[in-house]
Amino acid sequence: MSSERAWAPASGLPGRTIIITGAASGIGRVTAREASQAGMKVVLVDRDASGLEHAQDEIRQETAGEVSIVQADLAKVSDHERIIDEAQSATHLFHAAGVIVRRPSPSDVTEEDWDFQVNVNQKGSWFLTRAFCEALSRQGKTGSAVLVASVSANLGLISGSWVYASTKGGMVSMVKGFAKTYATAGIRVNALSPGIVQTPLVSGSVQNTEIDRIIDNNVPLGRTGRPEEIAQAGLFLLSDYASYVTGTNLDVDGGWLRR
Repeated sequence: MSSERAWAPASGLPGRTIIITGAASGIGRVTAREASQAGMKVVLVDRDASGLEHAQDEIRQETAGEVSIVQADLAKVSDHERIIDEAQSATHLFHAAGVIVRRPSPSDVTEEDWDFQVNVNQKGSWFLTRAFCEALSRQGKTGSAVLVASVSANLGLISGSWVYASTKGGMVSMVKGFAKTYATAGIRVNALSPGIVQTPLVSGSVQNTEIDRIIDNNVPLGRTGRPEEIAQAGLFLLSDYASYVTGTNLDVDGGWLRR
């Protein structure tokens, strides 16, 4: 690991076990690498079995850390309990899994589009977070969860993300309820809303010309974000440095929402 990321927030993280969803690629994969570098034991979760194996090998080679994998479909509630069971020592959760289907107008959105995105992004987030918090509460353990939402939760729409934006808004809302409910158990729950970040999810659904237009018109820092920047923000929220932070949504968007 290069020295430029030696400042990873490690307070309270080394030796702890973290579940990271969407870990086969993008923000999830990078966060897994950063968490391992910070001394955490990492449990990678994704539907993509091949991607999980590649991520596991890559992280082990780069960090020599303890990395395990769980193939799961987050649209299935039964898989959530299995994830928690297979990561029994986990005290931290970074939930980055998500899907998006872009359509030109509301009239182009199908029921299948709706169900696919809601089941993974909103239903999956709610039931996984509940399973995580309930498991910690039963064991009398404290912990922290971060759910990756999106600036679209506040903007309402970015490039045809009709349903995606709704699901991310729901994630920001559910964080507040979970944070309030489990605060007395010492469990913190927060959301993290990235702006435009160069990941497979973005590059696979938005043309470069559209990304350039969005950056030029909306982002004061004048560039896309790097997955490492989202990962570091997530590790901050998970760490003891954020011990008095719960129920919040941290925008990591280059200043987009303040322009």
